[in-house]
Amino acid sequence: MTLNAERIGSWRRMDGSESPSYVMSYDSIVEDSDELLAAIEAGMQISIYGGKSGGVTSLSFLDPVIEEIRDLYIGTINRITDVQVLNKARNLRSLTFATGPCDGVMKLAELPFLEELEISVSRVVASALLNPNVKYLTVYGAMPKSFVRVRGPVEVFVQEGGRAQEDLPIFEQPAAMRSIWRAGPRRFDLGQLAEMWELRELTLGACPDVVGIGALAELSNLEFAAFKECGTSERWEDLPDIPRAMLFEVSPIPDTDFIQRKKAVGWILPLIDPNDEREQIFVDEDEDEGSFGVFMDRFDALSAAVELYDDSTPSGIHGELFLQGVIAELRAQGVKLDPEADSEGGFTALYFPERSQAEQVADRAREVLEEANPGELAAYLRRGALAP
Repeated sequence: MTLNAERIGSWRRMDGSESPSYVMSYDSIVEDSDELLAAIEAGMQISIYGGKSGGVTSLSFLDPVIEEIRDLYIGTINRITDVQVLNKARNLRSLTFATGPCDGVMKLAELPFLEELEISVSRVVASALLNPNVKYLTVYGAMPKSFVRVRGPVEVFVQEGGRAQEDLPIFEQPAAMRSIWRAGPRRFDLGQLAEMWELRELTLGACPDVVGIGALAELSNLEFAAFKECGTSERWEDLPDIPRAMLFEVSPIPDTDFIQRKKAVGWILPLIDPNDEREQIFVDEDEDEGSFGVFMDRFDALSAAVELYDDSTPSGIHGELFLQGVIAELRAQGVKLDPEADSEGGFTALYFPERSQAEQVADRAREVLEEANPGELAAYLRRGALAP
């Protein structure tokens, strides 16, 4: 079986490795089980994306190959039917599931190899949180209080949005945690990390009130901490002597002596000049990689749109969603674009192999920011979220 080269893409696992994917949009589903099986045997993730208002996608086409699938991405605004097909995914290793409404409930707690999850938590998919093998977990938005318990030995946890959710999930094995990335809570108490003795990395973004700063002193294995677009009612000066740290657009600004001492030991404190008038979207060359990046590090123009999108504080990830939405628009017009994303909470970065691609995306993004209203900008965010 010859695979369609136009469907072959790539995706990045949470452990940082890159793997191939076999991509299909909601309106061009591959129903040939031989073709699907060939992609699976080639080590590819099966990826389904896109959708339309009132659209419906059945997962029944996966039934003939479901027991062979190891990596599955389902990102669509369509209503999903026949979700119970996934209950038979005995070899499933990774699952991304971000969809419209669903008919049915999945039973994923006993899948023996499921270790990586990327989900918006709902009754439909919540059973996956009770799978004892899950090591990598990404959550979009708030987690309903009925589904905040996580059974597996999670090593890497990412959560974006969920502004009202101040607490982390209840991890039954907190000592397994190595890395936490949390963006968007209105308040975050660092004291809740107390039982995560092996935590190595912490990134907190777009949080107006970080408290419990002194609690980090108890985490003797912490090697890196970053606070991006964060505020505190305490003192940043009370941060312990972490080997590497970053304070980016924090408030209040730490005192000059603290800044000088920490810079001397390698901390990154790129405090932004309030009179800086450069563009919100700019292009620069990465000479080491031979690529060209489109960057954002200020997101005030997206504030109202982000509030409509997920009721959180705008961050670098929202900037990436916006740019991906612009890219989707340009691709629909026949423009060839090959972005590689490398964004974090405090900045957006998308790299392109050619300057012309980067400039075209940046120019269109500036036009949209200048002309679009918050509702239209939120539509770009939603479109970007569906990008494979």
